[in-house]
Amino acid sequence: MTGQRRKLQKQGTRCSRAANEGKETGAEEAGDDQERGIMEGFPVELIGNILSYLDDIKDVVRASWTCRKWRVALRYLHTLCASWTRLGYLHTPGASETEWELETEKLEFVLTDTILQTMGLQKLQIHSCTSFPAAAVIAWLSHIGDSLRHLDCNLPGSTPHVNVLESCARMRCLQSLDLQCLKFGDVRFVVADPTAELFPCLLSLHLSEGRVSTGELQKLVWGCQKLESLSLRYIRFSDPGFTLNLRSLSLKSLVCYSTNHHNVVLEANLLESFHLWFSIFTTFKVKTGIRFRSLQIRNSSIANLDLGNNTDCPDLEEVVVDTCEHVWATIQCFLLEPSSKLRKLQLYGIPLDGNHPVNLNLGTISFLFPCLTHLGLSYRMVGNNLPIVESQFQGSTVFEGVQFFELGYPVLDENLVLLMGRVLKICPNLKKLQVLGNNIYLSGRHSHDFMASFVVLVCKFSKVDFQFKVIC
Repeated sequence: MTGQRRKLQKQGTRCSRAANEGKETGAEEAGDDQERGIMEGFPVELIGNILSYLDDIKDVVRASWTCRKWRVALRYLHTLCASWTRLGYLHTPGASETEWELETEKLEFVLTDTILQTMGLQKLQIHSCTSFPAAAVIAWLSHIGDSLRHLDCNLPGSTPHVNVLESCARMRCLQSLDLQCLKFGDVRFVVADPTAELFPCLLSLHLSEGRVSTGELQKLVWGCQKLESLSLRYIRFSDPGFTLNLRSLSLKSLVCYSTNHHNVVLEANLLESFHLWFSIFTTFKVKTGIRFRSLQIRNSSIANLDLGNNTDCPDLEEVVVDTCEHVWATIQCFLLEPSSKLRKLQLYGIPLDGNHPVNLNLGTISFLFPCLTHLGLSYRMVGNNLPIVESQFQGSTVFEGVQFFELGYPVLDENLVLLMGRVLKICPNLKKLQVLGNNIYLSGRHSHDFMASFVVLVCKFSKVDFQFKVIC
């Protein structure tokens, strides 16, 4: 009897295990069916929208190999990005996990196959060092058609060179498009008809790393009647001796980064943002009565800067001048008019000696710009002019609204702690104090005195965030 009971118990245990395994298997199958049902329930338009947020065409192509429905979803892509740093590597269907470098023909095939499946592509970005034939690029743009709004194209090193702008001007295949943002790298172009409106709906134009002529750039800017933003980065002119006349009735923002020219004349009634970075100009004149919102001149040299009749700028919100030559007299006149909207003022490398010293003390700044919240000052330390710097922070000036103060000083010593104390005194609501310098270091014999004084200052103003930053 005991043996029979043991056999019955074993059989019962086996049956219960089988039943449990059956329940688990059924639950897993039900879960798989549920997940499969959710994926099948997604409309192809939604899947295409999801694939548009992938920043690599490699991932888009892999996803399209998942199933037929995801392949069809390529029709509804609105954004396609292809970068040459990623484009050269792609998985093949059924291949191993190792990635292999595609040849030029295969790269062109992948792009062509993907673009030709789209029906309403709005943004196309192609950055490649691989040579593509101009006919292929023009074919891509022609297939996209009127839906294209944003074109970012950088194809250097092509043989022959892919000159999209020149091809568009000759073939007139893009002039009817509703382009709003156009970015080109390695620019070389000609404008066939200077009287034609090349891109009548273009709002933003960015040109970088190219060589253009003065006349062609003038024609291009004038041909974009609704242009609001113009950016020139690393542009070299084939004829820098000629005067560059930039005329636009709608331009609101101009950015020049590492762009050099002798004479530039800007005519723009609606200009609000004017930024020059790491650029060299002999003469830069701004004609017509414009009113700035943002003025930035960083590490640039302008022998003759003429801002025209723009001294009255009631809408001015930001002024940044950093390590610039020959512009301080113009900037001083520019800042003599009050502005109740100015929030950010950064003046670095203010000369105190020499032929053109700047007489702009804190009392004047506080009176002209009462709503400042971000103030940065750095004086050019030439010789023994520390007493002159200290005198700038004396007086009864108070900045009630300043919460972030940047102070330029080359050496960490007791004099710096004194200046920091005066800054904290004139800015009662200060939250952050940052010290900037090219060679911030602790000198040997003054390090102990500095640390002792600095610790006392930190304990006294414990709510202020103290920072030290080395600038190049």
